[in-house]
Amino acid sequence: MKFYCGDWTDLTTYDNDKSKDNKVLKIIEQVTGVTSLQGFRPTFGYSDVESISTRMSWAASRVTTRAEDRAYSLMGIFNVSFSIAYGEGGERAFFRLIDAILSSVQTNFDVLNWEGRPIPSDIHPSRVIPSGPECYLKRSTDYRLRLLMPAPTEPMTLTHLGLKMELLVIRAELITHPKDVILRGRDDSVAPENLADLGMKYLSSVYL
Repeated sequence: MKFYCGDWTDLTTYDNDKSKDNKVLKIIEQVTGVTSLQGFRPTFGYSDVESISTRMSWAASRVTTRAEDRAYSLMGIFNVSFSIAYGEGGERAFFRLIDAILSSVQTNFDVLNWEGRPIPSDIHPSRVIPSGPECYLKRSTDYRLRLLMPAPTEPMTLTHLGLKMELLVIRAELITHPKDVILRGRDDSVAPENLADLGMKYLSSVYL
């Protein structure tokens, strides 16, 4: 990893700016809000730093000269690629970024962990695709339920009807305190894939 100044000269003298002695690394983390740069890898998982929604939130306040570059500049951290088409607009470029992520990681529901304005209907009819990275600022950071969810058996795919995916239905009780347990009577010894014991089931071929 290398950092450069505005005139493309080296910001540091290190061959690799991930060096443990590099104080600039910590300063960049503090200024940008990007965490764990030293151990960053463009892979996905269930830890906070590996989650799609967390990485999207890093770019929420990013300002670029051209609107499309907000999406194009994120290809590297998501390990995806798609064609550059200046003039398409920032929201359409962001939609194509989401499409590329879904094509690469088709079973990670974290891409849907957002709140805000959906992509305009003239770009895509789905109401579950966000309009920009700023939508991920209000993402849920409660990962308890995510750890219970087994991997879906069908990939999420974007179609002309919307986002086709399996929908996980969960039996739950209305609670009045945020610290209450959501799933009552849950037995931690129950294997996550045993959906019936957790009051869960998948509905297939749902378009959102």
